[in-house]
Amino acid sequence: MRPFRLELAEGVSRQQFNGNKLRLASLERPPFVIFERSNGTVTGFKGYCYEILHALQKIYNFTYEVKEPSDNTYGTITANGSWNGMIGMIIEHIVDIGVGPFSVTHSRSKAIDFSVAFHEEPTAILIPPPAEDNRLLACIKPFRLEVWLSLLLFALLLPIVLWKDLTFVWKTYQKAAVTHSQISPVKPNVFQERSPALAKQYFFILGVLIGQSGQKLSSIGFSPRLLGAFWCLSAVVFASAYVGILVGFLSFPRLSPIIGKLEELPGSKLGWGVHRGTALETLFTEATTGVYKTIGEGLLKQQGALVDANADGVQRVTNGSYAFIKEKSYLQFAVGEDYARSGTCRLSIAKQEFFKVNFAFALPTDSPLKHLLDKKILQLIETGLGEYWKKLYWPPSSRKCDDVNRSGGAIKSLNLTDLQGAFVILALGSGAASAIFVAERIITQSLISRFLTFKSVF
Repeated sequence: MRPFRLELAEGVSRQQFNGNKLRLASLERPPFVIFERSNGTVTGFKGYCYEILHALQKIYNFTYEVKEPSDNTYGTITANGSWNGMIGMIIEHIVDIGVGPFSVTHSRSKAIDFSVAFHEEPTAILIPPPAEDNRLLACIKPFRLEVWLSLLLFALLLPIVLWKDLTFVWKTYQKAAVTHSQISPVKPNVFQERSPALAKQYFFILGVLIGQSGQKLSSIGFSPRLLGAFWCLSAVVFASAYVGILVGFLSFPRLSPIIGKLEELPGSKLGWGVHRGTALETLFTEATTGVYKTIGEGLLKQQGALVDANADGVQRVTNGSYAFIKEKSYLQFAVGEDYARSGTCRLSIAKQEFFKVNFAFALPTDSPLKHLLDKKILQLIETGLGEYWKKLYWPPSSRKCDDVNRSGGAIKSLNLTDLQGAFVILALGSGAASAIFVAERIITQSLISRFLTFKSVF
């Protein structure tokens, strides 16, 4: 059995609805509240919030009139402790319901009642479109700094290693040749080899790396030739990766957002603002620590930072060097609408989302309408109508000007992890060449010793 008080409250709510004319307060705030106009005159209302209201209207057969606040705000506490905006109208019983996305906050809940929440919304930052990276230094962008430093280290050290290796092998072969000439009239081909030059090794290493070698290694010694072969194999990987990424950078330039999160806003060249008389104004101007306080101080210092209409904030972003902080659904709507009007992407949304709040209708304290309004809102949302209305009024996700936070497919610079295979090949080649160098040295010294022994016998 239902409690008598509950039935009484519901009965009073029905009486307030049935056949009566409700006084509503609203501000245009797409996609929740949209004013339909004809020749500049408001002729109707639609949007997510009014879909809820119209569904209730069909059930309870009431009519309504809409009043806009004279100060064009949702409502904040003034210096004398009173409330302005639509919340002030509700407190003074000028209207019965505030229809719109009212942010449920602690300070507001002490002055008025809220219906059950019908939507949770994060806050985001509307900024100018991402800027294209400077192509002046595009030639160094395919690799990150650690890769360039590693290549530079190899380019400096490998020629010296090759030169030392070749020099030792050449001297060893010369000694062997001299010993051989003392016991045989036939001169070996090693005498035709000149002493290895360090400059020639640098030409070889750098030439192979850029694909314009034109230099050949000495034909003596297996270890230097093996090291050179592994360097050639690694250079193929480095050169192919470099050319591929460079072509990508030049064909599809990277777009870098001006800022990605709220913490970056004070250090940027952008000014910023919020809609006057909203929960965001209170959030920032009353903050005592952190980045919220910094943003709030900027709102108080910057002239015109508190805009009287959302459209004014969007227009300032379009003009450049400005950021408008607002609930994300409105910013998505603004981006799509601006693209439809201009045909170009003049706006974007920073990646970070913050300050998630619940949206609800606003009512006077102890309003008899609250109980039935809560019940019907929950029933409508549970039937799936809420999702249907979102699809109806929210901007499509496949719009031309996508959010900056979805630009994850940009071409990236390669780091050491990406090129670890090429460096492993080079390391294995260096190790194998070192082992062969040691073996060659031992074998050559052994042969020379045998020649000397043979000579002493004869």
